[in-house]
Amino acid sequence: MRQRAIKMSGGIIDINFPSLLAMYCKYLEVREKQCDRKEYVNIFTELNAATPAISGALVYIASPDKKVNVNYLGPASLEEIARKKHTLTVCDGASREIINMEVKMFNLKAENQRLKEEVADHAKLLAELDTTRAKIELLNKDDIRCEAEQNRDQIITQNHLEVEVLRTCNLRLHLEILT
Repeated sequence: MRQRAIKMSGGIIDINFPSLLAMYCKYLEVREKQCDRKEYVNIFTELNAATPAISGALVYIASPDKKVNVNYLGPASLEEIARKKHTLTVCDGASREIINMEVKMFNLKAENQRLKEEVADHAKLLAELDTTRAKIELLNKDDIRCEAEQNRDQIITQNHLEVEVLRTCNLRLHLEILT
């Protein structure tokens, strides 16, 4: 089963591949350009929890300053905020489709990046394999050369022994003929 690069849940994005964090942050810098601050915060899922469920979560903060945040519409009542939160949670089809498409596009980019890294690793391994094969071939040639030299030395030694035996036999024959 293929692991997804990111998953979105309630506005929280979980990145399963740490190497993709920089790429996704660059994407967020463009997408969240109206935000004038970003902070790293701890997220607690229980009110009295001693340790956070998520440490160092990146949060983009948009200020009410119209000079910095041109999208700021002004103050809102709690009812308006609640209504907006409800409509964001229960996204209309178009918004949900856009979010899903963003996630799918990011996952495809992540998969593409992973495949490029695999291709580069594969090419590197093939180069190492070719180098190793060349070294083995040289070692085999050296072994053959060394074996040939040993065989030549044995033949020379054998020839010297045979020559000595023949000389000895020849000397005996001469002595037998003379006697």
